[in-house]
Amino acid sequence: MRHEFVAISFETAILNDLTHYLKSKDIKLKYIDPDEFLNTEYFNSEYSFINLITKDFDLRSRISNHITKLGFNRFSFVHESACVDGSQVGDGCFIYPNVTIYPSAAVGQDVIIQANTRISHNATIEFGTFIGGVANISGSSNIGKFSKVYPSCNIADKIRIADHSVIGTGTTVRKNINESGTYSKLSDKIKKVN
Repeated sequence: MRHEFVAISFETAILNDLTHYLKSKDIKLKYIDPDEFLNTEYFNSEYSFINLITKDFDLRSRISNHITKLGFNRFSFVHESACVDGSQVGDGCFIYPNVTIYPSAAVGQDVIIQANTRISHNATIEFGTFIGGVANISGSSNIGKFSKVYPSCNIADKIRIADHSVIGTGTTVRKNINESGTYSKLSDKIKKVN
């Protein structure tokens, strides 16, 4: 059975990236506007979907839940230069070039991990999360559902980050974040912004 690959996305850089990577494998990617997708109840079983919404995480969550509710197929793309051997990578993930996911790490459904990021042993990245480029998630850490870790962040060993959290660019997290919100490095301390 031949599959049609469909990205649920606005016209963004992430959509362009995935289109480019798939084109080199001679796979054509279609895309559908998120609002149109949410108002659709039926797709042919030959369609497989990926959620590329990254700006509005409420919308990202609604899209992922709609895919699940309707039982649609998901597809993942793992770039050939990424090292994921021995790890678990869920359906609907987009793993960019030069990502390393260590053995015994687990990545949930609908996760996006951008280039040059490292996910260490026993770390868990939950459903729907976005990890920006050049981030480092240390061993046995857990990043909650539908969280956003911006580029160049460093999450220390055994850290738990609550669901629906946002970690600002370049922030180092050394203590658990137990309450959803936006956190950023301000001077030498991490503070909740909202």
